[in-house]
Amino acid sequence: MKKKLSLGRKIYLFVGITVFVAGIVVAILSYFINASRINGYFSELSVDSARYIASLADAKALLELKKVVQSEEYQSLREVAEEEDNEQLVEDFFKEHGVWEIYSCTREIIV
Repeated sequence: MKKKLSLGRKIYLFVGITVFVAGIVVAILSYFINASRINGYFSELSVDSARYIASLADAKALLELKKVVQSEEYQSLREVAEEEDNEQLVEDFFKEHGVWEIYSCTREIIV
């Protein structure tokens, strides 16, 4: 013979399941809200850091450095320097083109 659940037990079971499901929903929502806020915080922090570094840099000097760095001569020299593990080649190249001070100052700001 099957035993039927009484009305009181059914109500307790319903309330228990409802509370359990509501707790899970609240936990999932709070996780996504917090993850979103944390992601937003770090994105804002990254943008602020980039703005700060950009405010310290001299735009004209960086354009001059960019022209030198994008040249084919520098690219081939950089590959050789990496293969030989010799940064002195790059330093001498920058000194030759008069951008060593710009490069070293920019590197100090960033690092």
